[in-house]
Amino acid sequence: MEETKKLSGKKKRILIIAGVVVLLLAAVIYSKYFLNFNGVSTELALRHTKEVTLPINFFVVRDEEYLDSPGSVQAIPLVSDGTRVAENDKIAVVCASETDAANYSEILEIEDDISYYKQLNSLTDISSINIESVDKQILSLFNEALDIADSGRLYDFDEGIKAFSDKKTRRDIAINGRMDFSQQLTQLNDRLTALKSGMSGVREIGAEKAGFYMGNTDGFENTLKYGDVLKLTPTDIENALASEEKQPGDNMGRLIKSHKWYLCTVVDNGTASELTKGGSYSLIVPEAGSVKLTFTLEAINQAEGKKSALIFSCLETGENIFNLRKGEAQLVRRTYTGYRIPQAAIRTEKKEDGTDEKFVYILNKTTVNRKEINIIYSDADYVLIGISTDKLNRKYVQVYDKIITAGKDLRDGKVIY
Repeated sequence: MEETKKLSGKKKRILIIAGVVVLLLAAVIYSKYFLNFNGVSTELALRHTKEVTLPINFFVVRDEEYLDSPGSVQAIPLVSDGTRVAENDKIAVVCASETDAANYSEILEIEDDISYYKQLNSLTDISSINIESVDKQILSLFNEALDIADSGRLYDFDEGIKAFSDKKTRRDIAINGRMDFSQQLTQLNDRLTALKSGMSGVREIGAEKAGFYMGNTDGFENTLKYGDVLKLTPTDIENALASEEKQPGDNMGRLIKSHKWYLCTVVDNGTASELTKGGSYSLIVPEAGSVKLTFTLEAINQAEGKKSALIFSCLETGENIFNLRKGEAQLVRRTYTGYRIPQAAIRTEKKEDGTDEKFVYILNKTTVNRKEINIIYSDADYVLIGISTDKLNRKYVQVYDKIITAGKDLRDGKVIY
């Protein structure tokens, strides 16, 4: 009798569980087929900028001249590449022998080191060194080093290493207390005295004109004349691009006499017709560290045939800029900024006049809303739609709207559970 009661109790529990499962299944089926089941996919409307670019080959023309070599003697530059110098500024010294030149270079390095260690010795309030701030600066310098490695700007490494070492030393001083650099200073001063006593004499050289000093040449300095740059034809530029370098004789580098330099390229007449003389344009130049430079279109010279010469001017300066001569760049033809919407979210409806009207649905909490759109750019995967300046007008897409990219039986005002 007791076993029968136990069995009967188990059956009741099984029946109750089975009933609950059936009810849950029924609720799921009902919500899926009889209610508006939340089967939609959404994507946030976010601001996005698209640049439409044209690849070009360029040749750079500058107002520059060679710096005459002092002859067989060794010249040591006193200024770094890209430095602005005034007329008569000291730019180099000449030494009588290779040994003197090597010794003089070492003298310059030692004098820099002595100045640096004296500065560290003069630190009086090490408690004022903010370790957290220094750590951030060290991390920033590390990230800059990664950028330099990625861009290939190896000429920036020396300064980066010095700055990193300086921050690391200051951090050590802040943590461990004042350091005594007297021994290093004594050794450096002794070495400096010995080097100077062995020098047979040096002669200083000054800049004959004001400009930017560069210690290198590329052999293309005289390929195209700076004074004729605005008259260049497509053939002139193509010949320059195909030309080979013609290295001059002995020289100490070059002096760039003007901030203004020119980037010349050749495009088809159709592309040239879309550009405006005097207009401002951006070019992405990998050889300059993939930075975007701003240029003014100074001339559009059409020739017989289907080609045009474009002459752009720029006022940017710097060592990496002055090393540009020939290469590839991207001319930014148009820039579009809008909300990025997947193509799958775009819906089309015929208007009364027979034209197509495009729109999207957004999910506003649990309600589907229809929003008007103005497509300003389109490709295979997404479109950019214009940004409404009227933030209170909810008929247009706003930033962070949930754009419905997939869903069935959607309509304006439909409630999604």
